[in-house]
Amino acid sequence: MRFLLLLTTLVAIGYSVKTYHEEIYDFGLALGDEIVALNYDKQINYSGIHLLVESELAPLLPREKSIWWWLFNPESIEAAVSRSPFVSEVSVEPCSSLLLDNWGCFSIGVVERVPSFIAEIEGDYWVVGQDGGFIAPASKKISIDQYLSSLEPKFGKLRVVRGLSAVRSSPDMVQARFTYARQAMDLIEQVSSHSLEWGELRPNGEFAAKLSNWNLIANFDYDPERADGLRQESERLKVLLEQFKGREHRIREIDLAFQKSAIVKLHESDTPPTKVPG
Repeated sequence: MRFLLLLTTLVAIGYSVKTYHEEIYDFGLALGDEIVALNYDKQINYSGIHLLVESELAPLLPREKSIWWWLFNPESIEAAVSRSPFVSEVSVEPCSSLLLDNWGCFSIGVVERVPSFIAEIEGDYWVVGQDGGFIAPASKKISIDQYLSSLEPKFGKLRVVRGLSAVRSSPDMVQARFTYARQAMDLIEQVSSHSLEWGELRPNGEFAAKLSNWNLIANFDYDPERADGLRQESERLKVLLEQFKGREHRIREIDLAFQKSAIVKLHESDTPPTKVPG
């Protein structure tokens, strides 16, 4: 009987000790979780994002680093976010100048690179920003028309620049020709009051432009040194389209690379080419 009582007592003591150690262990785990949260849990506030979404930038952040690391290495975080081709500038700083106020909160300011063109080089397409910088290659998983359509809700309808292939080996020349094409398209749209779908620098020295509203191509004299000549040809294009108002869909091509006249080519179902005085 005494042995049974002693055994019961020892079991009870052992259970109490086990429970005590489990409670201490659980407390240690909870305390450890709090310490980890205090060192690693972060709140990220973005500013300057209009076209991008947070989910596109989040994978670039070193979330595995501690809050202390973030406080002392903002340049490394800025470099990581800058890997996005759609980011031109980025700044990282604590949400508050007081260290313990809003602990773990960081503000990330972004200046976005806004795509405004698509450049074609030997069948490859590149997204080009407003600054003329080549941002990133276009997706090859879908057609260029589908890719343009996918970008339109975010960035609007992007114009395409063609004819840069001939100088692919010279990046500076590609940039120079692209800059001229962009300026030419801007001038043609401004003077003629018609938007363009694409522009192409052709080997024969002409600049061709496809109008957005109709299946119509206009050819201009290509001369980067004579912006006044391109302006005059754009003015003639405007006059011609006013003369053909309501019949623009019949026009296939307009050759404006003449000083005082233009050749209007109609679609095959219509009459032969017509020479119209400028």
